[in-house]
Amino acid sequence: MLFFKQFLLHTLTTLSTWLDGSSLPPAHESTLTPPALSRNVIYIYNGPGTASAYVWGATVTLAQVLADNIYTFEHIGPDDIKAGTWADNAALFIMPGGADLPYLEHLTPEGNVAIRSYVANGGSYMGFCAGSYYGGDKVVFAPGTDMEVIGPRPLHFFEGTLYGPVLAPYDYASTAGARIANVLLTDESEAPGKTLQFFYNGGGTFINAIHTHNTTLLGYYTNHPLNFPEDKAYAAIGLSLLTEGAPAVIETSYEAGKAILLGCHPEMPTAFLKASYWVTRDPHIGEMLPTLEATNTDRLAFMALLCKRLGLSTKAF
Repeated sequence: MLFFKQFLLHTLTTLSTWLDGSSLPPAHESTLTPPALSRNVIYIYNGPGTASAYVWGATVTLAQVLADNIYTFEHIGPDDIKAGTWADNAALFIMPGGADLPYLEHLTPEGNVAIRSYVANGGSYMGFCAGSYYGGDKVVFAPGTDMEVIGPRPLHFFEGTLYGPVLAPYDYASTAGARIANVLLTDESEAPGKTLQFFYNGGGTFINAIHTHNTTLLGYYTNHPLNFPEDKAYAAIGLSLLTEGAPAVIETSYEAGKAILLGCHPEMPTAFLKASYWVTRDPHIGEMLPTLEATNTDRLAFMALLCKRLGLSTKAF
């Protein structure tokens, strides 16, 4: 089974590289200290609520940016997370995109305790879209609509509220709510002032992150609509996008560990979107492809930067 999973990962990575039209860069260790050999597995949650495209997207993208011959990849479900033994050799735990209510249902309480304990003891968490909603104190999603989800979350890596969707109304049945997120990098990144383009579909923003304990802003949305209505749903969570911008990517410290939370999808391989468009001719995807293809190298470099911030060894970009 392990051989099959690694073979499938190799095949998907090779296919993504070929469709992107670029070769994988040579492997070089980052300037940060590589993780101990006992922590060399990248665990990616694959359970109720996850979207398979995001699970495999994260797997393929990290295989493209991490240094060769150091890490292995494992998809992990709720029961194994609750058992907790995975934490002994985990270099990183990834919570991918999807829907976070099933995460809450199937990981409560033992799974959440295991994830929190892993990070508290020096581990690293990376959450994309639904995985970032799940990493905060509270979710406020589509208030006042039939998709409304409002409630506390158990991990508390970000000591604040995640509000979304932030760029467009979400549509569970189509990609009508998908957009390109323009993300301006902050001074904490290796490319301050640079704006990157990533796939986005339903993600949130981190309310008052600039004032939040143990939180570092890495990037802002620059194309949020700035037309949020003045109603009680927004006022109740202290939304301040007009004056402070809309944080898109943050890093938080949690006891001895770290978490990186992203409202957008830089882990989504452009090649996956291209293949989807070939099959579906989805006009929403087709409209985004030229920009995402032209900026694919920047996407990979940004993912490498995030991995380095979590102490992982990466290829050079």
